[in-house]
Amino acid sequence: LLICAPLTACRIDATAILNAEDGLTLYIHSRNAPAIQTDLPKGSQLYSEFLEWLLKNEEGWSTSPVTYIPSVEVRGKKFSINFLGTSAILNFHDSKGSYHQYVKDVKPEEYQFLNKK
Repeated sequence: LLICAPLTACRIDATAILNAEDGLTLYIHSRNAPAIQTDLPKGSQLYSEFLEWLLKNEEGWSTSPVTYIPSVEVRGKKFSINFLGTSAILNFHDSKGSYHQYVKDVKPEEYQFLNKK
């Protein structure tokens, strides 16, 4: 799922991340209301747009020990990506069961398609 070179940013494998997923779930969190939940079945427009975003953003990830509040979050069975302001936060367990968290700088307009449900 992840390839890192010493002293450089990491590259994720979008295909491997989504390989086992039949569909995804989108959560839009807000402070004063329950999260809005939307299913993203494989083959749907939003699923395809998310896949396209993930493929375009395979490079430039860095490890992060910080805990982030959820905002615009896409979850699968084995991963989640939380879009928070100018950050995308990827969380997943590898094949050995180890937990990993990576962060990447993004522009909010890159993921606004998720807010259009």
